[in-house]
Amino acid sequence: MEFVESMKTGHPAIDKDHKEIFDTLDEVSRAIAKNDRKRFCSLFEDFLVIANRHFKREEAILRKCGFPRYEQHAAYHSFLFDRALAVRDRCVSSADNASMEQCFKEFSEFLVDDVVRGDLDFKSYLSALSGR
Repeated sequence: MEFVESMKTGHPAIDKDHKEIFDTLDEVSRAIAKNDRKRFCSLFEDFLVIANRHFKREEAILRKCGFPRYEQHAAYHSFLFDRALAVRDRCVSSADNASMEQCFKEFSEFLVDDVVRGDLDFKSYLSALSGR
C-alpha cells in the first residue's frame, strides 16, 4: 500500500501519522512474505500503539479547530480501534501464512476506513480553515 497525495488531509501532523501507519502496514506485509510470525505479532502491537496515538492527536486537532462533527468522528475512532483489537486478538493465535494474510487484509481495510472514508469528512473543513 502506498500513501498518495490524494490521501493527504492538508494537516502535517495528521498526514505524518497516516504515512507512519502505511509504513507499518508495509512492514507487516514484508513479515508475512517471510512467514515471520514473531515479527508479524510485534508489528501488530506497534500498529495499535501508532493508531491509538494518531486517533488521540487527530481528535485533539479536530476539537481545537471546532470541527462540528468531532464527537461522531471520535466515536468512529473508538469503533475502529475496538475492531482492530478484536482482529489482533484473533490473529495472534493464528499460526499459518494464510491466517496472517487474512489479518493483514482486515488491517488494511482498517486503514482505508480511517484515512479514506473517515477523514474525508473533515478534509474539506480543514482546507476551508486554512484558506486553500
